Amino acid sequence: MDTIIVTTGAGMTPLTSWAFLITLAVAVLTAIWLAAGAPVITFQRDQQRRSDAESLDRAA
Repeated sequence: MDTIIVTTGAGMTPLTSWAFLITLAVAVLTAIWLAAGAPVITFQRDQQRRSDAESLDRAA
């Protein structure tokens, strides 16, 4: 059984290498989400809250 060793720098074990790659990927995705998606999602939530409040006002 062959083992594939992934190294991203000197002295990294495969485990720390994978952890580093996963962390890097999460950081990049989070940065993209914050730059593009997060404001839109927050805005939609605010709109939803407003329409819920208006519905409650109409019901009352």
